[in-house]
Amino acid sequence: MKPETMGIWMWILPEKIRDKNGREITIILLDSEGIDSVESEASSDHRIFTLSCLLSSILLYNSVGVPKMKDLNDLECVTHLSQRIQLKAGTRNKDEAHYASKVLPFFIWLLRDVTLAIPNGHASFKDYLLSEVLNKDNRNQTESARKAAENILGYFPDFDALAFPPPSCKPSVVQNLSDPNVRDRINPLFLSTIEEFRTQFLFPSLCPKRSSNEGEWVTGEGLAALVQLFVQALNIPGNVPNFQNTWDIFVETTCGEAVKESIEMYKVEMASRVKNKIPCDADMLRLANEEVMQKCVQNFLTKTASLSTNSIKEFQEDLEVFT
Repeated sequence: MKPETMGIWMWILPEKIRDKNGREITIILLDSEGIDSVESEASSDHRIFTLSCLLSSILLYNSVGVPKMKDLNDLECVTHLSQRIQLKAGTRNKDEAHYASKVLPFFIWLLRDVTLAIPNGHASFKDYLLSEVLNKDNRNQTESARKAAENILGYFPDFDALAFPPPSCKPSVVQNLSDPNVRDRINPLFLSTIEEFRTQFLFPSLCPKRSSNEGEWVTGEGLAALVQLFVQALNIPGNVPNFQNTWDIFVETTCGEAVKESIEMYKVEMASRVKNKIPCDADMLRLANEEVMQKCVQNFLTKTASLSTNSIKEFQEDLEVFT
C-alpha cells in the first residue's frame, strides 16, 4: 500500500499523567510512517526505526496476523539494529546488549486483525511468540531470523505481546474508526482489547525515557537535543550514532550554559549590591558574596535538576570557585 506520508510524526498529549512511581510525565507519541511500504528505501527504513528506538521508552511494533518463525526474516530493521547503534564507547560486543537494556525501549508486539485463537499449549500470544517464534535456539531458524530474535530479546529490556481482533468486516467502519457515529458498529471485542491494552499493557509500563547515566531522565529539552544530534549522526553515511557520547554532549552543553548564566547573574547581582557603596568594609562584601553565591548556585542546580550529581559535580565546583 502506498503511504500518505513518510518519516516520523510527533504529537504531545495535552494532559500530563503520573507513572507508577508517582512521577509527573508528559507523553510524546512518535508515529513512524512509511516503513516497509512499496516506495520506501531500506536505508531510510533503518534510520527511522533506529531513531525511534533511540528516542522512545516504549516501542509499539505492529504487524498483521499471527507471525511465524519465517516472518522474522522480514524484520530487517531489527536484524541490523546492533550494527546501527553504539550505546556506549568500547562496548561493541556482548556487553553492548546488557547496556542496551538500560536505554532502549520496552518492546510491545501488537498483532493486528487476528482471527485465530491462541495456539494450543500456550497460555498467551506472548508465550507463543517466545517459545515458537523468538526461540533463537531453534535449529530451523535462518541466520537472519535468529539475529532478529536475539536482538528483540537481548537488546530491549522487556517484551510483551497482545493480539487485536479485526475492528469490523466493513471497510466503511474500518476507515472511520475515530468517527463517533460508527462506534456502535465496531467489534465489541476490539474495543475491549483496546481498553485492556491501555490499562494492563501501556499505562503500567509508562516511564520517563532513561538516559545513559544512572538516575537521569530525558526531559523535553533533552529530547529536543537528542533528536537534533541523532538525526545529524544518522544522516552521515556509514556513521553509527553513539548514545553515551550524544548524551554527554547534551550534559556538557546544559551544564556549561547553566554555569555561564549563573556567572552573569553573579556579576549583575554583585554590581547592584555594591553600587554607590564603595568604599565599604570587608564584612559587607563577604556577606554580599555569600548571599549572591548561594543564589547563583541554586540557579545552576535548578537548570540542571534533571541531571545526576555525578554529571554536574565538576561544573558546580567550577562555578563555586569563580564565585
